[in-house]
Amino acid sequence: RMETLYIKCIIPFSVLQNDKLTSLEKLILIHMISFSKNNDMYCWGTNQYFCDIYKVSRQTISKSINNLVKLGYLRSEYDKFNRMNQKRIIFLSDEFYGEIKGIKDKFNTGIKEN
Repeated sequence: RMETLYIKCIIPFSVLQNDKLTSLEKLILIHMISFSKNNDMYCWGTNQYFCDIYKVSRQTISKSINNLVKLGYLRSEYDKFNRMNQKRIIFLSDEFYGEIKGIKDKFNTGIKEN
């Protein structure tokens, strides 16, 4: 039995309104943003991990992550020592992480009015 997953994160409204992203891609992105709460900008999550959570095929997860990489939200690297490319690390892209961090900083310090 899978343990309860609770995700709390700040997500830019532009992501929610981006019509180039599927609903699943938005969920995966929210999932990834939740990992950045402790400045961990990465995840070792396999396609199977995401399949088990979102109840979709590995191919669907792979396409979704690849699209998020293509659109500049994520980047992924493979363990250079693993011949089968089975160990993938997924990161928030530096630019997107900077956007998230900026929002969090404003949220944590309070937004000053002009």
